[in-house]
Amino acid sequence: KGYIASVPRMTLKLGDGAVNDEKTRGKAMSMKLMNTIDRILLEDARCGANNNVRFARMRLYYYNKIVYHTLLRPIDAEMGAMKWKDITWHKSKDTKGAMIANIKIKIGKKKSGRFATATYKGTLFLLRWRAICIEMGFGKDDDYVIPNHDGSQCPSWHIGTTLRKRLMHYGMRYLDDGSKITLYSWRASAITNRLVYSGWGIERVANASDTRIQAISQSDYYE
Repeated sequence: KGYIASVPRMTLKLGDGAVNDEKTRGKAMSMKLMNTIDRILLEDARCGANNNVRFARMRLYYYNKIVYHTLLRPIDAEMGAMKWKDITWHKSKDTKGAMIANIKIKIGKKKSGRFATATYKGTLFLLRWRAICIEMGFGKDDDYVIPNHDGSQCPSWHIGTTLRKRLMHYGMRYLDDGSKITLYSWRASAITNRLVYSGWGIERVANASDTRIQAISQSDYYE
């Protein structure tokens, strides 16, 4: 518990291959709605019929939380590519007793990549998710952060299908304007909330999310 509480941040290096945010698949949610859905998905996971069902639903819950707190895209090239061996832990140079989790992922043949930094809560969600994975026989250094039941990489479409089915089950598939809630809705909500509540300028948000300023300013994806 003390170790988890001491970890304030992580850094993630990603390779090319991410889609542009002009091709969005979900709009931002209000904080109230997002928190309600998160709470329902967590309770839903705890009530699963067996360990495999509970693991799949818990995976969805933590997937969304990690997307929200890292500004990662819910696609295979970003979320799906992470392995636990890519995470290294270091003592913070700025805060006594704190730890920093650094993640570096190189995708494809190009050396270039982008960095994404998790919030403090995002780091805690990663650690808690790893503890769950270890209980299920995963969580080793060479395992994927988002695994299938056989340890292989779980594709984003599979996570998206789980989300769709659970939202439909609870009658929460759509926003008030008729648009669908998707995995991208958590990323869109994170970008919106960085602008509204965190006091970040649009340039800082664009850099952190690897999104063009124009895409944020001219799209109703971010409200």
